[in-house]
Amino acid sequence: MARVLIVEDEPDILLLLQMSVNAAGYDTSVAADGDVALHRISQTKYDVVLLDLWMPVLDGWQVLDRLNESTDSPAVIVVSAHPDAARSLKMGAVEWVMKPFAVDDVINTIRRVLNEAPTNGNAPGEQT
Repeated sequence: MARVLIVEDEPDILLLLQMSVNAAGYDTSVAADGDVALHRISQTKYDVVLLDLWMPVLDGWQVLDRLNESTDSPAVIVVSAHPDAARSLKMGAVEWVMKPFAVDDVINTIRRVLNEAPTNGNAPGEQT
């Protein structure tokens, strides 16, 4: 079972993501700021990190910078309303999902990053 770390400082969004990612069959851990996230990543191997950019203590940009220093970093999917979120791809993120998001888009992005089939049988972004 793939392990996903959800890094989000908004409690309602964090809970929604955790419940949805768990329901999709993934093992999840959570962190409400970048400092806690980096500590968890140093202690546990994660396959994917869902990372917000605007957070207290260490923001998502700083987390990406620190993960770039490591050779064994998990895949990072940025989930953010930041207007420059696409820049995170140049900083090492493998994907980004803009807030507000549909939960299925986040789950399908995780599956695509892990090379698994999308939940609804369609390619991400494909209409039914």
